[in-house]
Amino acid sequence: MAHDDSFVIITREVFADFLDRYAERKTDAIEWEHFVVRHYGDCFLEEIRRCVVRLATKMLSIHGDTEAACEMIRGWAFLLRSSTNPSIERKPDVVTFDMTPAEAVLLEAILRRYSETNALTIQNSAEQQSLWNIQCLLEKHGDHPDWPSLKDATAELTPEKP
Repeated sequence: MAHDDSFVIITREVFADFLDRYAERKTDAIEWEHFVVRHYGDCFLEEIRRCVVRLATKMLSIHGDTEAACEMIRGWAFLLRSSTNPSIERKPDVVTFDMTPAEAVLLEAILRRYSETNALTIQNSAEQQSLWNIQCLLEKHGDHPDWPSLKDATAELTPEKP
């Protein structure tokens, strides 16, 4: 994100304010409709929005009306605000790579099946090939000195137990 893009900065900050109110249970259906039911062109903000939806629809291991869920929401608000601070030297906040529409369809099918069954399975050679292709896309970028180690990435993404 270019920090001179004031629309992106304002949108992220307003969404972060909404998340803080949501964590404090001080929002209503109108605000939910305004902030969460829409989609954003800002990839980072859109991913945070998707995470909120996953939390609300009980697709994450932390969900419900728990303090752990509220802390996660506050954490997302903090991430959004941090992303608007130009004085912070930052590593890239997203990783992007291009895949074919067929690869995307197969990856989405694998991930949807995993979300629904909690079992990661490959059902045919096309799915296997798709995963190999995606692995190659990630490998072609070579060494990633700015990326966290596998241990650190696992620690960052492992939900705390309530």
